Amino acid sequence: MADYDDYFVYALREYCKFYSPCTFASDRGRCVNTSSAHESKGHQNSRGRIIASGPYQSDFTFDRYIHIWDKTLGEDILLYQTKFGEQRDLVTDISDETHVLRLHTKAMNRFYHANGTAKEFHGYASDEDVSQPSSSIVSGSMN
Repeated sequence: MADYDDYFVYALREYCKFYSPCTFASDRGRCVNTSSAHESKGHQNSRGRIIASGPYQSDFTFDRYIHIWDKTLGEDILLYQTKFGEQRDLVTDISDETHVLRLHTKAMNRFYHANGTAKEFHGYASDEDVSQPSSSIVSGSMN
């Protein structure tokens, strides 16, 4: 995994900075700003209206999650490398790409079965209630 560590850290940092919404909510609405847009705007709803002043709020931050991210990515990469090797040894008449595609399809099917279909995910800037990530997402589990 060492070859990819910097990319994984970068991906999590960028997600937390540019995509993970503030969790502040009040009777005036729910803040939709991300960390990167929060300092200059405060708490703002999806219509662009300021609903309160104050700092970005979230339980899901880079500093809180990086250790879980690093550990579970390492474990999952090892798991999928092992599964790939086993499948490759069992079925030798298909390409490596086909083996990887099958593993990926199974993983995505498990993800959507546990978390709902893609159409059920809402953008963070909508007025609709956006649930917190499921425990399988937060824990990093891909099994």
